[in-house]
Amino acid sequence: RDLPMDERIAWEAAKKSLPGECEGDSTCNIGAMNLMEGKYLNLYPRGAHAEEALDQILEFLKGGYEFTQTADPLDAQSREFGLKEVTTLRASVSKTTSAKKAKVLQQLSLYEKYFRR
Repeated sequence: RDLPMDERIAWEAAKKSLPGECEGDSTCNIGAMNLMEGKYLNLYPRGAHAEEALDQILEFLKGGYEFTQTADPLDAQSREFGLKEVTTLRASVSKTTSAKKAKVLQQLSLYEKYFRR
């Protein structure tokens, strides 16, 4: 990850869609973000596309939160997995120096409350 091209490759990988669909499953969606934008931010928290990655995460989190308010309660295993995914994404986002970091972390705390209920 020390070569200039490495950061570009990581960003291209982050933009690729994963196979399958989460179909509104918040734990699945956050897990997918960890594999894409989260992985990029973990490797390159000050990378050329860090702001764009944060924008994409924030867009998802804002759009998906309403769903969590009306969704049926999750089983214990899903809650545990969801909390793990939120923690992982929080760690990646926390590495950045962006002013958007606070907004993303605030949205993640709402998901954390959802997975704890």
